[in-house]
Amino acid sequence: MECSVARKKLKDYAKGNIINTDEKLELENHIKDCAICKRELYLWQDVIEKQKIISNIQDNMPLNLRDRIKYRMNQSQKEKFLPPAIHRLRAMGKIWSSTKGRLIIEILIVLISLVILFKYMQGGKNLIVPFLIIFGFLVLFILMLKGKKEK
Repeated sequence: MECSVARKKLKDYAKGNIINTDEKLELENHIKDCAICKRELYLWQDVIEKQKIISNIQDNMPLNLRDRIKYRMNQSQKEKFLPPAIHRLRAMGKIWSSTKGRLIIEILIVLISLVILFKYMQGGKNLIVPFLIIFGFLVLFILMLKGKKEK
């Protein structure tokens, strides 16, 4: 048997699909004598074994796992093309949602309120404006505290 003929049959032989015993014996004899075809047979056997392993993994995989992976891959591809400002805003959102981040923001609100109140008291101007600003900051502060309790 020539190598070109044997190579065409190696995949079927590796799968066990060759039924004709004469053809099978002739192919086995050729494989014993030909190192190239023997190597190619080993490669086909390896490929078929790996296909079986992958098939078993796919059968045992949760039904929606593949869809979730594809969705996340698509999301990451979309995020590559977003402007850098969006990434910074998302980072700020992560800081805002963390406990330390909220505490820092709350402290800043109180400090800004005190600075505004101090500046207006030094100038002797009408205190309604700083009072309204501080009142607004306090409302924000209370809303943030409510947001913490809900989580």
